[in-house]
Amino acid sequence: MDIRKNESALSLGIEAAEQAIQKSGLSTEDRSPMQAIPCAASLFQRELGLKGSGIPCFDVDTTCYSLPMAFL
Repeated sequence: MDIRKNESALSLGIEAAEQAIQKSGLSTEDRSPMQAIPCAASLFQRELGLKGSGIPCFDVDTTCYSLPMAFL
């Protein structure tokens, strides 16, 4: 394993993301048609028929606005 000086989880993550974007044929300007806010976890929960189940759901990238949407 080649460990470079000053390497971190952030630098590794950025490198991996750049490689994935390059290999995908997409650009950073391409967007998903799914909304960014509220979090997608609440949308998955609803589509799985778990709305009102009391099972918590969250995205790792969730925002402060996403929590109230989980209770809709």
